[in-house]
Amino acid sequence: MIHILVKQPENRLIYTLSVMFETIFQIPYNIILLEKFEANPAIFTLNYTSLFIPNTLQIPNKSFVSEGDKHKPFLLDEHISFRQNWEVPPISPQAENVFPFDIFSAVFYLLSDYEKYQFSFFDAHQRYDEKSYPSYKMQLFKTPLVTILCDELLRFFPNNLRDLAKKNKKYTYKITFDIDNPWKHKHKALPIQVAGFVKNILACNKENLFERWTILKGRKDVNDTFEEIISLCPPSKTQFFCLIDRHSVYDTRFTYKHPQLRLLLQSLSEKGYAMGIHPSYTSFDSEKKIAFETEQLTHIINVPITDSRQHFLRYRLPDTFRYLQKAGITEDYTLCLRNDIGFPCGMALPFKWYDLEKEEISNLTLHPTLAMDRALQQYMQLSPAEALEKVRDLVETVRQIGGEMVMVFHNESLSESGEWKGWSEAIREMIAVISSRR
Repeated sequence: MIHILVKQPENRLIYTLSVMFETIFQIPYNIILLEKFEANPAIFTLNYTSLFIPNTLQIPNKSFVSEGDKHKPFLLDEHISFRQNWEVPPISPQAENVFPFDIFSAVFYLLSDYEKYQFSFFDAHQRYDEKSYPSYKMQLFKTPLVTILCDELLRFFPNNLRDLAKKNKKYTYKITFDIDNPWKHKHKALPIQVAGFVKNILACNKENLFERWTILKGRKDVNDTFEEIISLCPPSKTQFFCLIDRHSVYDTRFTYKHPQLRLLLQSLSEKGYAMGIHPSYTSFDSEKKIAFETEQLTHIINVPITDSRQHFLRYRLPDTFRYLQKAGITEDYTLCLRNDIGFPCGMALPFKWYDLEKEEISNLTLHPTLAMDRALQQYMQLSPAEALEKVRDLVETVRQIGGEMVMVFHNESLSESGEWKGWSEAIREMIAVISSRR
């Protein structure tokens, strides 16, 4: 048991402590108010007050999660380390045991994605432009920074508590697939098929023309890789996110009304695979669309939908996450880098979302997605072999810290067609590495 001594238990601090001690350390703790504190040398105590108290570990307080104006801007200084941004002068030269920086404020800053409430940088698709934010420029995503900070604090714990926290670290994984285009050519309406042929003829794209023709003549569609996915990925560790509505050119041609799509999703669900909603391109700012699409997927597979990942990773804080909660979503997988791979919010474990505007702890659990096939192939422009090595390194890091390795693939990345030609072997190996078979 650990005691954490505070002057006032604000929501930000309660939230931060719950992630650190329940999710990461998995060690019992009590928050003790200063006015009720009774010294007990037998209980390890973290002192998060402005008073010097013997036989406690003093945590410097930057007044970011406890006191002061909650909504004042806090700008990271990119010219110093992340830790240095949270250093506070010692409260007393008498202090015997002092942690070097305000770890609670530092962790909260990362978990809450605080910078996105202060700056509005968007890319061509109106997604948060991750490259424009201080955390990206400082390359904070390269490491599971929250766990690393927690490990620094762990070194001050008594041996029995330190050993318990280390024992609780376990590797787990989740393989996820976004179904944006279940078929490349098959099952599309005749006018769309004809338009595709005309487009390929005008562009003299002989490869696509041959592919279209052979598929229409009876060959299996190149994007229909679901039998292979089933052979590679166990239902208990695999999840599909389904795009089922069309409101823009970036959405699917196969909506919830399409009989073949309905049969596919029903079949995957009946095989034991978890299904989540992949809300359409324009849904991120529409409570109505998110609710409608979630309801339609529920009707298709006759199973309540509680999981989601936004299409194109488009979301807005706090609105999109509030809409998801109202639609019955309790688990979201939208946090994912596009331009690289790594650790969104410095995390490699699921954690509750904190609604910074309401200053409330929500019931929505965020699952950081650490790698995306399209980021490796398109944005990072890696070869299949280079991408595989990146994933190997990432998995090894997650194993060492005892995190959850979540990666998102697309069914077409196994297609050996178009941009994915030459990638299927590497994708299969990635799945094997993640699922401990390599």
